[in-house]
Amino acid sequence: PLLAFLHDRAASGDTPARDMLAATLRNMAAGGLRDHLDGGFFRYTVDGHWGIPHFEKMLYDNALLLPLYAESAARSNDRFLRSVAEGIAAWLLGSMYQPGHGFAASIDADAAGREGGFHVWRRDEVEQLLSADEFARFAAAYGLDGPPNFEAESWHLRQREGTCASDQEDPVLSAARLKLLAARARRVAPATAPKRLTSWNALAIEGLARAGLALGREDWVEAAAETLDFIRKSLWAGGDLMAAHDGQQARFPAYLDDHAYLLQAVLAL
Repeated sequence: PLLAFLHDRAASGDTPARDMLAATLRNMAAGGLRDHLDGGFFRYTVDGHWGIPHFEKMLYDNALLLPLYAESAARSNDRFLRSVAEGIAAWLLGSMYQPGHGFAASIDADAAGREGGFHVWRRDEVEQLLSADEFARFAAAYGLDGPPNFEAESWHLRQREGTCASDQEDPVLSAARLKLLAARARRVAPATAPKRLTSWNALAIEGLARAGLALGREDWVEAAAETLDFIRKSLWAGGDLMAAHDGQQARFPAYLDDHAYLLQAVLAL
């Protein structure tokens, strides 16, 4: 709500609100709150420096952040904010979306019996995956040249202050991130919650529609429309809106937020 308030003020020409919003969005994206390999945001951080997250990823907060980044990028022509928006959308559509069946609710924090086990790295792991030049550049950009920041033995990636914009466009760092992402895909992955929530899918519809309009991404708008079709077909029972779908059937009468977010989503789309 606070970011949305600043966003609305910035859109109306409030320069201090615009600057506060841009600084907050950039720092959120550069720190440990964001997954720098797949683009999704974690649920929250457990320290005061936005360094180490609780590694669960949720549909609702990524859906809410997407239009803030996309519309801020369009308003300011900021390439970094645009790349963050594109990363959120890529994660939503690549990891959470099932065409014709809406968006999953969340991805667990734990993997292979350890919180963050899917996401953190040992320095030697990264060094083996990258060339010498890639490792030197990557370590300097993402903190592997310093002491471990996760349980005194591993590194959770975060961008060094002041480097976020240039790092996104650096071909060496881009290649390194792709190599780590491919290696991570071979790990035991955290579980994805199969349930589809009406309210959170509605937030995803609105987020994709607004972001797609802001950045000219028709594919995002099409995904939003397909998700609305899923809600129409699968989350009505006996003429009433339902709150959740468990993969087999719709369950539980809708709550106020289901109705409110769905109305907002339809208007945005």
